[in-house]
Amino acid sequence: MNELISIIIPIYSEIDNSIASIESALNQTYPKFELIIVNDGSLESDERLLFWINERVLNGALINYIKLKDNLGPATARNIGIKESRGEYIAFLDSDDVWMPDKLEVQVAIMKKMGWFASHTSYKRIYSKSKKSKVIQSGRLNYSYFRVIFACRIAMPTVILRSEVLQEIRFRDGLRVGEDTMLWADLTQIGYNIYGLDDITTNVYVDEYTTAFNLKAQLDAIKVIRSGIKNKKILFLFEIFSIIRKIKLHVVKKIRS
Repeated sequence: MNELISIIIPIYSEIDNSIASIESALNQTYPKFELIIVNDGSLESDERLLFWINERVLNGALINYIKLKDNLGPATARNIGIKESRGEYIAFLDSDDVWMPDKLEVQVAIMKKMGWFASHTSYKRIYSKSKKSKVIQSGRLNYSYFRVIFACRIAMPTVILRSEVLQEIRFRDGLRVGEDTMLWADLTQIGYNIYGLDDITTNVYVDEYTTAFNLKAQLDAIKVIRSGIKNKKILFLFEIFSIIRKIKLHVVKKIRS
């Protein structure tokens, strides 16, 4: 395995807590990677993080720390990371999630064997307050465009892409909700399927602000996805789907309250 993997981690709030995520990237069994950390204009002090990074760099870790002046959002922060990347593969990790040690090694091996340009895996969802967990076996599914826009369960930190697929398509700058789903939609729309691997490679931590549990964020995500649909027949189906989805979301909110 000689290909370089670029790992992109945007950070903004609770910077000190991101150290666990970054550590899980540095502890990978895959031998060749660079770490690109993009501080998205956080007002928090990053002194402790910089001290910690400096120690790792002195020990041979390849880390590029980029600090943005303004908060531009996760889509733009990741795009800046992609622009700075040098790897044949690009992997994404969120600052509050943690990888299993063999995540890169296992996933890249199957991508090379199968000739995949894009892949995702199953993961464990952990609720931050209760610490309860649930296995999400999303990796059992391969994603084409239709599945992405109607039933996307891909978790960002489980995804690895061949860097060549991002030569022309990137995250849509400025988006703060649904930016990941829009990228998967753009990629699958031009023919890159996102193949699944049913291995749990990531612990994904969620709370009430996570899109999956936030009514406003989900409604905003539906609007974002709708804006990217150009096919009239698919748009008609999506409009029906959106109405049903919105009703379900409001019912769930009432039950929870």
